[in-house]
Amino acid sequence: MKRILVPTNFSRPAAWAIEVAVYLTRRSDAQLVLLHVVEYPGNESFDARENVNDLEDEGLNAVIRKSINQNQRYLSELASNLSALGISVIKVIRHGNLFHAIKTTVFDYNSDLVVMGTTKRTNIEEVMDVSRTEQVIKFSPTPVLAVHEKPSRVQFRNIVYATSVIGNGAALPDIITSTQKLYGARLHITTVNTPKISREENELKSEMEVFAKKYKLENYTTNVVKDNSDEVGIIRFAESIRADLIVISTHGRTHLTHEIKGNIPQDLANHSSIPVLTYTA
Repeated sequence: MKRILVPTNFSRPAAWAIEVAVYLTRRSDAQLVLLHVVEYPGNESFDARENVNDLEDEGLNAVIRKSINQNQRYLSELASNLSALGISVIKVIRHGNLFHAIKTTVFDYNSDLVVMGTTKRTNIEEVMDVSRTEQVIKFSPTPVLAVHEKPSRVQFRNIVYATSVIGNGAALPDIITSTQKLYGARLHITTVNTPKISREENELKSEMEVFAKKYKLENYTTNVVKDNSDEVGIIRFAESIRADLIVISTHGRTHLTHEIKGNIPQDLANHSSIPVLTYTA
């Protein structure tokens, strides 16, 4: 990885994301792109420092200018503190739509990963609103790592790769092999055998072994978890082995579908206490 993007609103969850991102930048010798967005309703965003004078409403212009100047000081202080730790930091401040700003910054700075801090959500909260992290996961052009609480340890030694029954045409994402190699991690290839799938465990494991041999994997395990819920099964297994990271495709699966609403990657981002890395298959 060359650049890691962290959107920050200076909150506690954002600080958790920065803590994890700092670890990643040190291990991969990457640059950290700190993005702050002064949000305003709309579908687009622009460079807050260069284009604020283009606003026609003078009253709004003054309010936004004050917010941008204040947050620019916060961002500069944060970047200075990280630079003192030996981290190479790029500061970006934009105004407008958060999701447009993230996509634009990913493109402008050729970011390889987005790290976002978030909080676990209740089922009622999910019904009432869609979290920002969910939306970023759904539409991000690059992998997204959701950090749900202050990490007790920042090491990726045990990685759960949550997948379906592996077909012959399945491809192993580069993000998984590069992450495993970079951190010397043990990869736990895992599928949930729900009543709707109901296949023999030895058959599923046999397919996983074929997949592992195809990609010449080393330091891995194959695991079939029985549960009524894909999401719950993945989280329970990950917690049982003290996993440091869960990886899953945002295309759900041809197998990991959601029975009620949403999809499994977004559910994991809402409910897992373990960081969740999502990617577009």
